[in-house]
Amino acid sequence: MGFVLLTACESPIDDAGDSAATDTSTSTSTSTETGGETPEFAAEIQPILESACLCHFSPANGDDMSAPYLTLNAGVGLGELVGVDAVQVPGMKRVVPGDIQNSYLVHKLRGTHVDVGGPADTDPMPPLLALDETQITTIEAWIAGGAPG
Repeated sequence: MGFVLLTACESPIDDAGDSAATDTSTSTSTSTETGGETPEFAAEIQPILESACLCHFSPANGDDMSAPYLTLNAGVGLGELVGVDAVQVPGMKRVVPGDIQNSYLVHKLRGTHVDVGGPADTDPMPPLLALDETQITTIEAWIAGGAPG
């Protein structure tokens, strides 16, 4: 299965409880100006990427098996996304803080990349382990909240 996952990413990317219960979790989100919560990259976005964007990670042994142009490993993923030019669409950024519609990452995750000038011969990402709507909206909330690290 590992071979299938690596070969599937040939194109670069350019993702009821009891109300009386006490919440003992530690929130890592920050409030936005509108009162909503902005997900934190390391605590909420990085785990989503690690769960599904397997082709964009280099293994711990140092062998670079990640897809070309984008590595999402912890410690470098944020810098590879925010404010970085989208390889597939000149003039677009992978992530524009505060701007979901102009963030190519969202278009790759939603399969609308062709609508903004992305190549028609590339797949939405991730190709095999598609993100669910909750994961994509979490990424969108992070971008809308300014894409903080």
